[in-house]
Amino acid sequence: MKRVVLSFLILLLPASAAAQAPAWEIDPVESKVGIHVVPNFGDDPTVYSPTISEDAVRSALQSVDWVDGFNQVVVVLSPGTSMEVGGSLNPDHGLSAVYRNRNEQIEAVTKDAPETVADMEAILVAFLKPGNSWTRVREFEFWHGRR
Repeated sequence: MKRVVLSFLILLLPASAAAQAPAWEIDPVESKVGIHVVPNFGDDPTVYSPTISEDAVRSALQSVDWVDGFNQVVVVLSPGTSMEVGGSLNPDHGLSAVYRNRNEQIEAVTKDAPETVADMEAILVAFLKPGNSWTRVREFEFWHGRR
């Protein structure tokens, strides 16, 4: 929720010539390399870890309540390049995974949503590996350019 409000405020505030950076560049969850855990609909403080590893991904995923909560785990490999998994195991919400490469204006979302925490872990762990092996874990639909 806080990320949504921040994005909205950024759109409303006038930008000076020196400060016309895209909104994602000032959002640490998209620009700061590491793992970001956004718990409880974004109402609780974001937990940040600069360590990017398979164990850190597992720890981040296990740090929140996926049954009763609504959470996001975002792995940022370089500013603007991230994989976000999130949602809830509550069927009213469901889970999702989104890839973003802001610098090249590419976004992708899974065609079939992850169904378990293990599914989300598989996506994030594959994202850590060089190349695009994460696209073989789940099928993604890609968009190019601004949406």
